[in-house]
Amino acid sequence: IGLPGSTYKYLGLRLFSHPWSLDPEDGNIVAGKSESLVELGYCARHSNALMQMGRLNKILTEKTEKQLDVHVPAETLRGPCNYTLTLVNRMEPTSTKHDLKKDPILHHKASVSWHKDSGLQDFSSIAVYHTILGGTVQEGLPWRVALRVASSTSRTPALVVPLPSQSMYYLLDDFNHQHEHAVLAGATQLRYSSTHRVSRGGTWHAIRDRCHKVLEGEEPTLQKRISAKHVRSQQQLWTELEFEWIRQWYVQGQEHADLHPYWHKPLEYMETCWKKLHATTIEITRGLSSDLQNDICDVLIEAYEERIQLREKWEARLKSPHFQSLADESKPMECWITTAESDLASILKQLRKLRGGKTKKEKRKVASNWDALKAKLSGGSNKKLKR
Repeated sequence: IGLPGSTYKYLGLRLFSHPWSLDPEDGNIVAGKSESLVELGYCARHSNALMQMGRLNKILTEKTEKQLDVHVPAETLRGPCNYTLTLVNRMEPTSTKHDLKKDPILHHKASVSWHKDSGLQDFSSIAVYHTILGGTVQEGLPWRVALRVASSTSRTPALVVPLPSQSMYYLLDDFNHQHEHAVLAGATQLRYSSTHRVSRGGTWHAIRDRCHKVLEGEEPTLQKRISAKHVRSQQQLWTELEFEWIRQWYVQGQEHADLHPYWHKPLEYMETCWKKLHATTIEITRGLSSDLQNDICDVLIEAYEERIQLREKWEARLKSPHFQSLADESKPMECWITTAESDLASILKQLRKLRGGKTKKEKRKVASNWDALKAKLSGGSNKKLKR
């Protein structure tokens, strides 16, 4: 849940956020005519809950700023705390979650093992609010947060702090860079947590503006042919749209798509841009002229080779048995891109033939012979050691 159009990358998977506020500038709603998220497809109950999370985020941002004033000197350079999204987690207690592993240091079962939060702006603060279902008094072992210095040579012992229901804690400024934290499971009661953070990049607005810039950019004319630099921008955008956005959406299934109505129009726009870039690339390939074809061929060859490798990785990923264990509505949807541009190898072979030799990058690699030089240096140092 976060700012409209925000995402968070976790273990290679892009998480598409639900919006916690309205943004008339994002192209999804009409300015001045919407007071809730219902127009986007959310029910009134969910709309109210999401907007409430936005209000909570504003409060936590203000509270974090006050904590920074107390604990981080004003004259030092502070990281940001203007939280852009939150991850809401549901955690089961040890009484129902029997496969939790015991932490080797603290000898208690951990719902979340030792880690640093990732995908954040450098030195940004983190605020965590949590609540325990079933009353404020926790039966048996309570839910706890554990903290330790992130250094194998540190002699500072780990710290374990019990977490009463409706409490919160902060990882201020550079704390997340220097420390790790874990969550130790409670015995009997369910826990919900909301972790507010400043995400690093990956927004709908950024990719939308980039699409507009590239697609509305340099156009070839009779006097001026398209440049290799602009073709590279097109190819980089085309690759990012496919592997960082469109496939990331399809792999999460139909139920995920149904539950994220905010993203329907943005994905339609991105798919349209993908198709335009596909058509543009075909047109460029057919119209390559002798004076520019080598530079542009080099760009296209590198782009197609990268796409072939990325598609192979995605195909291997989709064969994972984990997907087969999911309910049908959660299994990956078939991505139309595979059929829209199916034979990348043939296109690459055609470009290689048109190029008539190695690309400039490949020639430089052969000329530098860096790998052979490293091997020679390594061999020489080994001989020296033997003597």
